[in-house]
Amino acid sequence: MRDAEIVALKEVIHARGGAPDDLQCPISQELMRDPVVAADGRTYERAQIAEWIRSHNTSPMTNERLDHKHLCSNDIARERVRQFIDDCHASGTNPDSVLRYEAN
Repeated sequence: MRDAEIVALKEVIHARGGAPDDLQCPISQELMRDPVVAADGRTYERAQIAEWIRSHNTSPMTNERLDHKHLCSNDIARERVRQFIDDCHASGTNPDSVLRYEAN
């Protein structure tokens, strides 16, 4: 079954024009559910970046100092994630079960 899910996921990714790297949190490499924008202008999963900024004053991507620790919801990314998940479910696959291992 896992092989069939991987094939279905790859078909969804191909139909969408490529791997959804921008829908994955750069910290956890998992599909974001609650995407937020940090002071470095990058989008992260809220829980991941919140944990990071509790003990760091720098961007996890650039290591440059963050001007602030305020996080803003990224509604556009949230909608793109929702559409991607819907496409995956319509194809008969669960992106959570295979995405971080096989999307590339």
